[in-house]
Order: sequence, then C-alpha cells, then structure tokens
Amino acid sequence: MEISFTFSHTKLQKYLRFYANESLNYKKIEKDTTIDIERESWDELQRRINSLVNKVNANNLNHVVLELFEVNLIRGRGLLCRSCLKSQIASPPQFTDVFAALVAVVNSKFPSVGDLLLKRLFLQFRWGYFRNDKPLLLAAVSFLAHLVDQRVAGETVALELLHTLLGEPSGDTVEVAVAFVTVCGATLLEVSPTVFDIFRGILQEGDLDYTSKCLVESLVRCNFESHKAIRPELDLLDEQTSLDVFKPDPEFHQNERKYEQLKRKILGEEDTEEEDHTETDLVSLRRTIYQTIMSSLNFEEVVHKLLQIRIKPGQEMELCVMILECCTEERTYRSFYGQLAQRFCLKSKAYIECFKNLFVQQYVTLHRLETNKLRIVAMFYVLTYLCEDSFSRTL
Repeated sequence: MEISFTFSHTKLQKYLRFYANESLNYKKIEKDTTIDIERESWDELQRRINSLVNKVNANNLNHVVLELFEVNLIRGRGLLCRSCLKSQIASPPQFTDVFAALVAVVNSKFPSVGDLLLKRLFLQFRWGYFRNDKPLLLAAVSFLAHLVDQRVAGETVALELLHTLLGEPSGDTVEVAVAFVTVCGATLLEVSPTVFDIFRGILQEGDLDYTSKCLVESLVRCNFESHKAIRPELDLLDEQTSLDVFKPDPEFHQNERKYEQLKRKILGEEDTEEEDHTETDLVSLRRTIYQTIMSSLNFEEVVHKLLQIRIKPGQEMELCVMILECCTEERTYRSFYGQLAQRFCLKSKAYIECFKNLFVQQYVTLHRLETNKLRIVAMFYVLTYLCEDSFSRTL
C-alpha cells in the first residue's frame, strides 16, 4: 500500500519562510551575544586599567607594571593614556614623575602607547595655551618634562616647546617655561647646554615683571645638583635593553662605513676610504642646522655656531633652504632670519648664488604657498635684497 504525501505550494513557502526567520533570529541572537561579551570585556579592561593607574606610587611601581602587562594594552592603549592624563591632573605634582615612569616602562614594550600619550599631551598643551588655562598648561608641561627625562620624548620637542612659550613672553608663559625647565633642565643640559641662553636673553631685554624676573634669575643660577632628572626608585629602564630591538639609526650609513674601516683594520685588509654624501648625511646636517637656529639667542650666535660646523663645499644650499624654511614656520616675519642670511652672504659669494637660485625656485612654485608663508617669503627677500653689500642688483 503506497502512501503519498502532497504539499501545496502555499504550505511549502510557509515552511521555508518559517525556517528562514528562525535562522535569522539565531544569527541575530548570536551577534548580540558576541557584542555583549566584547562590551563586558571592554568594561573589565577599563576597570582594571583605571584601578592599577589609581593605585600606582613609587613603592609599588614594579608590581603595577607587571599587572598592567597582563591586560591587553594594545587594545586598551587609549584607556591607559586617558587614565594617566586624568590621574596626573587630579594628583599632587609630586606624583607626575611616577606616571611618567609607568608610561616609560610600558613604552619600552609598546611604543604605540608612548606615541599616543605624547599626541594627547600636545593637544592638551594647545588647549591650555590658546585658552589661557594656566593649570591645564602646567599639568601638560610637567608631564612632558618628566617624559623628556625618561627619554620617551626627545630634546627637540622640549626646545620647540620652549620657543613656543617664550616667543612672546608674558608672566604666565615665563612661569610655565621655568617650571618646565626646572624639571627637565638636567637632561637638557646634557644635549643642549645653550638652553639657558634663551632665558638670559629675556633678562637682558628687561620687559618682565618683578616676579617673572626673580623666577628666571633663580633658574639661571640653578645647577640642578639638588634636582636629579630621575629618582632612583623610578629609574626602572635598563638602557642596554634597547640594543635588543630594532630601532632606526639616523646615521646608519655613516656607522656602517666606520665599521667597515674597523673590520679592514682588524683583518689586515687595505683601507679604501670612499666619500659618499648620502641622503642620511644631509638629514643629519639639516637637523643640526635646525637645532642650532632654534637654540640660539641671536643671529650672530647662529653664524658663529654654524661656522664651527664647517659646512662642506656644495652644502651651502642646504643651509640656505633651512634658513628660509625656519623663517616660513614663524607666525610672522622675523628680521632675525634676514640678518642671518645677510651675514652669510657677506661671508661668501656662494651663499649669494644659493639664495638667488632659491628665489627662482620659490617664484616658480609660489602658487603652492599659503598666504602667510607667501608674505613671509616676500618680506624675507625684499628686506634681504635691500642690503646692497650682500645681494647684488642682478636679483
């Protein structure tokens, strides 16, 4: 006996629709469950990081760092930076170096954490500077100063910050700058001994009020013997561990050539020196010129220091380009750069030719310049051109 099952087309569509809806509902529930799990994991990560940052001090820093490494700091790097910034602002000033030491240890394993914190600190500095929020500004520069001591931030950052604060000195900006150098002055003296020339120049101008003048005088007299860069209990980084990981070497080709010479000397091979002006050498030269210009008090000091560098023939154009680039980075034209260009033109005719060629390049590409930079370039060449002893009328 045969039994046949027959389904109408309408019933078949109903069953298919039912199972399709069930499948969609299951996937939606599964997706919602995954999101809930991720949310719980994120909340737990946030609570753990906040708890560890809030309880850190100089005595338990080692243990807190080890506990921090147990959580996902790649995913939670934003949470860690935000927690450090909030805790640093809310805590007494003597705890800032503890947070800086914490960030330095984490940064040695996860450099992205240090980069993110520096970006947020620079943003906090801008907010405090342009809004004239002195407490926020002091908190930002104090944290940055301790990060300079811990080698998380470079000395170039510190010098640029000082020039920003003291470009148009006032009572508040001088106080903030003094507070900044008081913390990281011992470190800056190792890499840029002329950093105090900026403050001596401000004293000579005599435009400061009595309180600011006293602050600057006490800073200039300070030798930092009683204020070490890093407290011993917070110096957790072994400088030799940096040799175990890859880091870009700004003088890679130069160091490789030095080792080749040493290798030939050890193995008894012939010493064949090759002069190779690579791009790395030019980058190093530009950095030296930039730091010299930014760390000097007046144009005569810049000329004296740059002449000691002994720029090789053919590198005059690099100096001229850096002078003009530094000039265009200012908010308004400063006669400092025009006087600097005139002095080098008086030193050698090679600089006159370089500035002429640079003028032609600027003229051809002037449509690419912003309005402010175009105005600065024009004033630079006009005022330099008016010095008959340096520029000829053929320009």
